[in-house]
Amino acid sequence: MLKALLIFGAIGIGASGCAASGAASYADLQGAQTQELPQLNESAYDQLDPDLARFVGEHGGTTLWLAPGRESGAVCLVMADAAGATATACDTGSIDTTGSDFGDFVVIPDGGDVPTDAVAVSKNVFAIG
Repeated sequence: MLKALLIFGAIGIGASGCAASGAASYADLQGAQTQELPQLNESAYDQLDPDLARFVGEHGGTTLWLAPGRESGAVCLVMADAAGATATACDTGSIDTTGSDFGDFVVIPDGGDVPTDAVAVSKNVFAIG
């Protein structure tokens, strides 16, 4: 059985990469899906649109996807480990998973300020530390 964890996190990193409508934009959500999402728990599906999720990379044994959230302006980071366990973090603007069992990641909107100790996983997703 898959271990599932739903994490909600926000970080006070500016959303200076806002689109004209005021909503943050994420380059990682463009293009075709290249790797299907793993099975998630039901509450995760309530938070995000799995059909629009995009694989963004791997870091430290964690596989990562970015998906638009169902809440207006929200974005979700899906994390999966090699054993098949998953976690989802959703918020508007930026996401911070610091302290998660899956690793310390931040999601930054286009044009947002990237922390100095961050390692790019993709255009919008960064590993911390």
